[in-house]
Amino acid sequence: MFKDNSKEVKKALENAINNSLEDIGKVGMAESQLRTPVDTGKLRRSQTYQVDNKNKHVDIGVTQEAPYGVFVELGTSRQQSQPFLRDGIMNNIDKFQNIIDKHLRKLR
Repeated sequence: MFKDNSKEVKKALENAINNSLEDIGKVGMAESQLRTPVDTGKLRRSQTYQVDNKNKHVDIGVTQEAPYGVFVELGTSRQQSQPFLRDGIMNNIDKFQNIIDKHLRKLR
């Protein structure tokens, strides 16, 4: 007799993906905060992440509390760029891959 477990497998895979996105958001935000230049601390505190489970992605960025974050990240004609977000993400791709691997290994 054949037992269809596809719904349970799909649900477990969905949970692994969502948990991975959540952990990637936490780690990515923490890594970018570590690289954030600090004057008052407002820019560091304004960083956040948001998981979009429907579209399977996570956004890491700066809230409206510190709209000048883009100028710090990209620089201006008077200020050299200090890419805290970009470096926080791009320098940690291996960590993100390990997070995904960890959650997918739980499915075995």
